[in-house]
Amino acid sequence: MTPTRWNSERLEQIQRGILETAHRPLEQATALPAGAYTDLDFYRWEVEQVLKKQWLCVGHTSQIPAVGDYLNVDLLGEGLVITRDGEHVVNVLSRVCLHRAMDLMPEAYGHSRQGNRRNFVCPYHHWSYDLNGSLIGAPEMDKHTEFDKQGFCLPRFRSEVWEGFIFLTFDPDLDPVQTYYSGLLPFLEHRQMADMEMVVNLKWDCPFNWKILVENFMKPYHHLGTHHKTFEPIMPAWSAWTEAETAHYIVCHLPFGKRIADNPEERQKLMEFSLSPLLKPQDFQEYAVYLGEPSFLLFIGPDRVYW
Repeated sequence: MTPTRWNSERLEQIQRGILETAHRPLEQATALPAGAYTDLDFYRWEVEQVLKKQWLCVGHTSQIPAVGDYLNVDLLGEGLVITRDGEHVVNVLSRVCLHRAMDLMPEAYGHSRQGNRRNFVCPYHHWSYDLNGSLIGAPEMDKHTEFDKQGFCLPRFRSEVWEGFIFLTFDPDLDPVQTYYSGLLPFLEHRQMADMEMVVNLKWDCPFNWKILVENFMKPYHHLGTHHKTFEPIMPAWSAWTEAETAHYIVCHLPFGKRIADNPEERQKLMEFSLSPLLKPQDFQEYAVYLGEPSFLLFIGPDRVYW
């Protein structure tokens, strides 16, 4: 393996373009330079210098509620397994066996990406690991005079649970996630998201740069086009407004249109799930979208959260 290398001249050109774009006044705003979305070297630089140095959300605790529950995730070239161990602790572990680097649960061997099990057994040589990553079995290795199972635990990624969501970071020195997103708590803590359950889990294979999703998610401008028959009549694009941007998050409000806002019966039609008893009056008058830098995205209405 060699260190990640990229074209420094090309990177500097794209970075200069981004800074020039960011410094333009709103009335003269333009899109980022194309290379910010298409240049492979720039993406590789982002992975190492941006994405791996911030908190990344990889799941919700309702996906692994019981002891033995697991969820497989592939993130930035790493095969991960999120587990709920016998102490009810949530772990984010490497999914790569320490013996010969085999994926512990390859889908080609019939392993589901989500389920429940007592332990993980590598299909190559049947090394087995506990739900917390401890090696519990290694056939024939007891004959090796210097073999110590305690020295072969699955690597553990730094992870934390915040408001029910499971985050990891590759940065050992990053502030705790509750500190990182502390400014979001006044907007979110009364939602009681830790007590919610995931009821729909949709998956798309989208071959575009990660910033495309973030940018599209955080603005209602496309309500006028793509959602002109669905979202636009409920939360018109023209009425949206944004809180002051901070270093770690952005909040955009999407007030209900007059037909919904002035009609309790119409608002009630939008609420199919149970409501948090801690909701505030404003929560019944709008949806809102949230970005926790770099890619933690929430779209929240009175009775639901889209993540």
